[in-house]
Amino acid sequence: MNSNCAEGPLNKLSAWYLAQCDGEREHDMGIRSETLGNPGWLLTGDLQGTDLDGKSMHPLSEGCAPSGNPVSPNWIHCEIESQKFRGACDPRRLPRLIDAFLRVANGAA
Repeated sequence: MNSNCAEGPLNKLSAWYLAQCDGEREHDMGIRSETLGNPGWLLTGDLQGTDLDGKSMHPLSEGCAPSGNPVSPNWIHCEIESQKFRGACDPRRLPRLIDAFLRVANGAA
């Protein structure tokens, strides 16, 4: 097993999620990932009731129109709105999308 796997974005995201679980919150709120038909990934995370409640970030947008819609094959768009992190990206940038969420979680965004 590669020693870097333990520190990869997915494991860090899993650790953040586990730290938010309190026996109640995980029944209604959490993190969701899904695929998009353009194609791409969508990652949403409920921030309410976490240390990130009330957090903001400068939107991250590369290869997208001002509306957030992709205009390039290599794209990513992330923002926080209504106490939710919402990010989308092209199929190859899922690790970067997770890293964008983790930067918010660690106060670096």
